[in-house]
Amino acid sequence: MKIPTIPFTICALAPLCPGEERKASAGPVMVDLYSLDEVITQLAPSLYIPVPREDCPAEGLTLRFSRMKDFTPEGIIGGNDYLKGIDNIGRFIAEAIARETSSADIARNITAEWPQAPLVIDMSDAGAATPKRREKNMIDDILSMVASTDSAPPSSPAGPRRWKARCDEIISSLLKIVYDD
Repeated sequence: MKIPTIPFTICALAPLCPGEERKASAGPVMVDLYSLDEVITQLAPSLYIPVPREDCPAEGLTLRFSRMKDFTPEGIIGGNDYLKGIDNIGRFIAEAIARETSSADIARNITAEWPQAPLVIDMSDAGAATPKRREKNMIDDILSMVASTDSAPPSSPAGPRRWKARCDEIISSLLKIVYDD
């Protein structure tokens, strides 16, 4: 099958963000493959997307674009203060878990640093200290490889791991809404 190479034409005629009234361009803007980032910067497009309140208290995200990379998931997260905040909370939790910080300290830092975070910080989970890793020797490593247990791993992680998973769920859910349709 032969597919003809036809250049695409894009025409946007309406403001897409509530409350933002900008003057329309005086005329068409010519774009080619090499000037796309410059044109996006010049036009400064933005988009408002309503989202569920449980994932975003403002019930909407305003996305602003200044280059093609802003349309990627990383660009969308980095370009929106709310998404960037949730991502920062998740990174903070992951680093704190790696440093073996207690759950109570992690909870205190989250509530102090990000008071508007849409996370349910269960203080009963936060009261337990994060278990310290014990030093293993080579024999323990070998035995752990061959040991069998009949019990399944816990179905839901507690405390900081649950909070980190919730941050990931929020970002994933919001990005899904952004990219749907």
